Amino acid sequence: MRMLHFLFGTFLLIFADGCRSMPPAAPVVMSDLGESVEIDNSEITLLLDKESGRITSMKRGGRELLAQKGIYMQFYGKGADGENVAAPELKIVHESSEMVDVAHCAYRKGFETEMHYVVRAGEPGFYNYIVIRNDPSSPAEEHYLEQVNLLIRANPELFRYAKIGPEKEGLLPTPQQMKAGDQIMDATYLLKDGTVDAKYDWCLEETGSRVFGLMGDDIGMFIVKDSGEALNSGPVARELTVHATTSTPVLMRHFTGAHYGRGRIVMDAADGEWAKLAGPWLVYVNEGTSREVLWADAKARSAAAQKAWPYTWLKNPLYPLERGSVKGRLNITDGTSPEGSLIFVGPAPTEQVPDWTQSGKGYFFWTRAAADGSFEIDKVREGDYSIWALNDDSFGEFRQDGISVKAGKTTQLGELAWTPAVAGRVLWQIGKPDRTSGEYRHGDDYRHWGLWLKYPDEFPNDVDFMIGTSDVRTDWNYVQPAVQHDDGSWSLPTWTIRFNVDEPLSGRATLRIGVAGVCAHAGEASGGEREAGFGVAINGEKMGSFRFAHDKGATRSGIRGNYHEVLIPFDAADLRRGENRITLTLESVPPNGIVKNFPYCSVMYDAIRLELE
Repeated sequence: MRMLHFLFGTFLLIFADGCRSMPPAAPVVMSDLGESVEIDNSEITLLLDKESGRITSMKRGGRELLAQKGIYMQFYGKGADGENVAAPELKIVHESSEMVDVAHCAYRKGFETEMHYVVRAGEPGFYNYIVIRNDPSSPAEEHYLEQVNLLIRANPELFRYAKIGPEKEGLLPTPQQMKAGDQIMDATYLLKDGTVDAKYDWCLEETGSRVFGLMGDDIGMFIVKDSGEALNSGPVARELTVHATTSTPVLMRHFTGAHYGRGRIVMDAADGEWAKLAGPWLVYVNEGTSREVLWADAKARSAAAQKAWPYTWLKNPLYPLERGSVKGRLNITDGTSPEGSLIFVGPAPTEQVPDWTQSGKGYFFWTRAAADGSFEIDKVREGDYSIWALNDDSFGEFRQDGISVKAGKTTQLGELAWTPAVAGRVLWQIGKPDRTSGEYRHGDDYRHWGLWLKYPDEFPNDVDFMIGTSDVRTDWNYVQPAVQHDDGSWSLPTWTIRFNVDEPLSGRATLRIGVAGVCAHAGEASGGEREAGFGVAINGEKMGSFRFAHDKGATRSGIRGNYHEVLIPFDAADLRRGENRITLTLESVPPNGIVKNFPYCSVMYDAIRLELE
């Protein structure tokens, strides 16, 4: 185990919400109680178990905020979990009247982990950050991170209400209600009142709310997010936040996660002595007369935290305080407005990880483009990056490699000219290429497990979409799911796109299909393969089958998983004058219905466009 440096002395306390006149805060006091340590700043009191690294008690105003099991690190990797640790040790990183930073260090099958808890004077809560170091001597087959996160088990008597922002809020089921229900999927229960509660309904994208948490009548417990720079997949990451369980409400923040097909962090020999720090995020406890007051205060605390990032009180070589910025202007040359385009820098693609959405070893930083395409990404760690741009009205993505960022400097990129791919003029388009199925039926209200089960009633004759007449919001479903019939059998539906051609066409046509996500089901005959997709036919002629890895996007209450783009070129002369038909038939591995059932097989389409040279 690498030794942590002990930091001593005192320094001027700078509050995360900026300097302001206020009475002196009570000092932070840490007391050794034998098997545990107590950390108290008069606002919050923590009891930390030395052996396990769990916070077993957290009190404010004498009230116990935690349930049994308390607060701890969830760790899932190859053959390892949060309880399978070696050489656990509690180390004092910093101890003064202004701040205490203690770390529970342990070896977890190929990785050295540090779970840090920081209590600062005057702050009602604590900060958590996680450091993970690679053990390059560990066998390659044991060398990946699947999910690592902070997990808080809150007192169910105090915390019944959850909110993750405008995306979702509401009353959580009690543990008793969850226990009385039937588990129908992982962390998904059919309750006695007929409703379904799923933790995935509460997932949040990294570009969404910067604060989320639990509330009672007069008390709240929130996670005030960090910058998000360390989370794998960067701005498109979608992760768990809060949810009910059969024992407690849960609040969590991730170092890394593989949900929605985002993949593992897989180490290899080339990584050497890799290390990464995620956080700090603040576990913030407040009191107020109503949930509205609690939420408004938490939002204000989050806004102050964003301004103060990176926190000057954290002294760690993996957390640079001096950073750089990247400026430029995005020009989409086909005339599409660049306003709102997502601009981000991140690790350059490698042979091992060619897709940035699967990247997790480095850091991402992002912003949105202004109306004229100008942008500035600030607080970027020094290093070498690639830069990308995504636009909700453009297929594909812009990418430029070789972006060097220096601390204290601004990297001026000038104009980034992006010509989105298009094979000629556009004959028609369904949806918009924003990498989600959000514009289709139910796509604006998708946080309901089992929403796809409505499909047979809403589309008894499957989707039949007429270009120029049908409406994407009502006539195209957010997901194309397998259908179970009254006799228990399953079928894989075919969707039809109809369109008229006024005159004979010639040249090459291209059908461009954006895929927002794919779900598969490993049935008895599938050999465990997890792929699904669709077959395409034009006027009855099969043009091919396209299948992709399972990402669980739809089954986990989402409208996106892993993005794919399919190009199908064909002779435009195959289109006849009058009505033409393109069919999309759901397929799974193995094809042709050999698998006996398909309960989770589905495809979510992003956008579909027909182009003509």
